[in-house]
Amino acid sequence: FVGVWAAHSTWMLGYPDQALRVNDAKDEHARRRGHVFDVAFALTLGADLFYYRCEAEALRKRAEEAERLGRENSLPIIWACLAPLRYGMALIGQSKFAEGAATLKAGLALWEGGGGRVTSPYYKYSLAEAMAHLGDLDGAIGLIDEVVVAQMTRPGWEERSHYAEILRLKGWMLSLKGDLAGAEQSYVASLDWARQQQAKS
Repeated sequence: FVGVWAAHSTWMLGYPDQALRVNDAKDEHARRRGHVFDVAFALTLGADLFYYRCEAEALRKRAEEAERLGRENSLPIIWACLAPLRYGMALIGQSKFAEGAATLKAGLALWEGGGGRVTSPYYKYSLAEAMAHLGDLDGAIGLIDEVVVAQMTRPGWEERSHYAEILRLKGWMLSLKGDLAGAEQSYVASLDWARQQQAKS
């Protein structure tokens, strides 16, 4: 678990190659331990690094291996939820937006239906990106705003690990709508948050 977040944080701080080494070491450690849930968990959450790196095929392969392990070992949280979330993001990364959005929505429904809230903004910004590519800009911006209000700026919660990226994505969406002033405001806010968090990536 620590290795997952160490890899994510290392990437966000601006060290993509070092993050990959941390991620690989985490996977090797999980495999050495031989505990199936740990391996599948390491593969699914660790796969996010490949989403950041725009390496959809590597993301897809890890999601598929985790799904197989989950099915073979009766771990529905893996095969029905965590693996589909990553598989959906891999499809979006391969420009298969409709299929990716549907897969991501199914995984997200299970995640939140079971009480999951942590990392939901991350999944939802990926879903919003797919929606924007499919032409639903208003729905995509609405989803981004919902995420920001419900989870990122709400007192006592404030899950902001992906805040700069979400604001950047909103800026891109607003620019597609022709709202250049709104886009600039969102881009500036994104830069401000990235600087505050020292999130170079």
